[in-house]
Amino acid sequence: MSRRINQHGRTKEAMFSLCQQLHDAVATGIRNRWAKLIVVALSFVPAVALLWATSDRSLHPDAGRLLTRQTGNWALTFLILTLAITPLRRLLDLPDMIRFRRALGLFAFLYGFLHIAAWRTFKLGHELYIGSLTKWSLRIGFFGFVLMIPLAATSTDRWVRWLGGKRWRALHSLTYPSLVAAVVHCCLLPNTWIWELVMYSAAATLLLLIRLKTAFAAGTEKTKSRNERECGSLARKE
Repeated sequence: MSRRINQHGRTKEAMFSLCQQLHDAVATGIRNRWAKLIVVALSFVPAVALLWATSDRSLHPDAGRLLTRQTGNWALTFLILTLAITPLRRLLDLPDMIRFRRALGLFAFLYGFLHIAAWRTFKLGHELYIGSLTKWSLRIGFFGFVLMIPLAATSTDRWVRWLGGKRWRALHSLTYPSLVAAVVHCCLLPNTWIWELVMYSAAATLLLLIRLKTAFAAGTEKTKSRNERECGSLARKE
């Protein structure tokens, strides 16, 4: 019996050691100077694949539908990945993941721009009669993209220094209403697949809940610190 317990303990230690080695390897890879370049290169893959898939039928209606749908999906995907960086780096204890957030956010803006450009090129002039629900979907989606414009424009370190960290973070909190607008836009569109609605809605809801929890915890900590300072000040006066 004791031998079995010892063997089980050694197995757990070996598994923990293996997980620790894997974590250290991932952390080292993230810190590598080529890691960001690899992320950027991989982020271009969907655009290249779409161009390749539509290159021989660029004027065909199906090509426009494919480009419009896929660029919109990738814009929303990159937006979700951008917002997922902060909770993932805390959950996985990989703080250097923050290196990729700016690039992912810019690619969300890029694919959003391509999505609007594809819709404008292939659909705006050909679909004169669309339902009111679709019209609202288009308005909400465009509103979400407009919110991304100042975020992309102020993504450089120079803007962070010019605005100051607090104001810069407040401005970039617009990413969350942009995400909500993008998900609502996707849900209101006709012929949207159910699995897309479930996946995007679940991811957006989870990210919003994490953000609210973080904001509530920060507010509670701030209130606690202020109360402690006030108590200390009263104690010194007495």
